[in-house]
Amino acid sequence: MASRLQYAPHIGLLLDVFLAHHMSACQGHKRNEPVGDTGLIKAEIDNDFVARFRQSMLERKLLRRERHNWNLGSRENAGTLTAYLHDLFVKHDSVTVLHLRLFHTRERASLLSASAQDQHLDLLALRTCRAKFFDRMRRKPALFTDEPGYAWAILPSLTGGYDLHLTLLFDTAALQKMLDDRRVEAEHTGAVLEDHADQVGEYWVKGATGGRGSYLRGDRNPWLYGPDWVHGKVRADDRVRLGKLTEMLSYLAMRRALVRLKNEPAGVYFRTPDRKARPLRRPSKTVQKERQSRAPALGLHSKIGIQNT
Repeated sequence: MASRLQYAPHIGLLLDVFLAHHMSACQGHKRNEPVGDTGLIKAEIDNDFVARFRQSMLERKLLRRERHNWNLGSRENAGTLTAYLHDLFVKHDSVTVLHLRLFHTRERASLLSASAQDQHLDLLALRTCRAKFFDRMRRKPALFTDEPGYAWAILPSLTGGYDLHLTLLFDTAALQKMLDDRRVEAEHTGAVLEDHADQVGEYWVKGATGGRGSYLRGDRNPWLYGPDWVHGKVRADDRVRLGKLTEMLSYLAMRRALVRLKNEPAGVYFRTPDRKARPLRRPSKTVQKERQSRAPALGLHSKIGIQNT
């Protein structure tokens, strides 16, 4: 698998120095224990490794530029995400968070054994399903509300091919109204109302993958993201939970800054909705009339000033 991975420049350099150094043979040795026939104890070897790595970094003069170029896209994604979440919580008093990991088929191209061509075809199939899902999501307000927020990332998985990590960010008030309407409808028809997160997951399976895919819920599978992952309602004034939400989604945005697969196709691997420029706020009609009535008495310079406000 290591031969298929492409590491960030500084991590790749670290691995190269490590594998060529005696430190790679120090597994299990205690700090003051001699290592092999080197005549050195482990602590001395550790110090020498640090010195060698620092020297290698100095010798590789373009390392800083390489790191900048490697991280540029991920840093831009993280910055866009932070701004997007800020705007979202300015607009809504609270947001309900739903995390899903989505698979487009049960048999995916293995990143351990499949050819690069098969991996690329697998990625293309996932992207096609994602595009279909978002197109249908916009036309399904009875399940997704009118304007759901979201962030998604496509990341490689050692257990298969690529996975789609989707975080939906619903306006809590709009979501609650939608759920209430669906509950009333179900009571009238006698239907069994499935949990909302499962409805979204099944919509992916049936609507986007033609029944071939599957999904996992982050709130019911803590091992997917860890115990500190934020689920459910997040209030705009809850700085702790909002900070954790930003941190965990930034993790998805920055994952490609650490390691990627070699020969990955070009394309988008992380995205939030495009931020639209806010329209300029025009003065009210009352303010405009007041300015017009005052203008003749103010003189030429004041008129110019009014035009420039």
